[in-house]
Amino acid sequence: MLKLIGQLILILFAYGVGTLCASAFLHVIFVSVFQLAPEEFAILAQSGFIVSVPFIAIIIAYFAILPFAVVVAIGELFSYQGWIFYALGGAGVGALTTSLFQSGGSTAHADPGLYLTAAAAGIVGATGYWFLAGRSAGEWGRIRRNFEDQNPDQRA
Repeated sequence: MLKLIGQLILILFAYGVGTLCASAFLHVIFVSVFQLAPEEFAILAQSGFIVSVPFIAIIIAYFAILPFAVVVAIGELFSYQGWIFYALGGAGVGALTTSLFQSGGSTAHADPGLYLTAAAAGIVGATGYWFLAGRSAGEWGRIRRNFEDQNPDQRA
């Protein structure tokens, strides 16, 4: 039981780190549009990013929590530990959360570049998640099954 609680805490921490990675990626992508000189980029990175990266990460975390929870649940239940599973899941979550902002019949947000950028940010964020928690997905279930196999009379 303690291993399960530890894994849940690790999942939440890794989700936070993943959203920070996705936010930092989006910042670098959007700042590159302005074609700043290296000196200007350094000034911006030292001052503005300290506040805006965590703020945007909170917004990303808010909108992506439910779709990414499905990806994490599938990864934990089936013990998927490969980075490609989480990267593809992150791409899907990024594209899905972007489509949430499309209102009614409006095509103002239907730019394919926006979906690709969100999918790429999802890949970066999910890979950040995988580095911390994805590589140990499903371990708590294996430990419990091994314990039950070794001690059949102590099943809960």
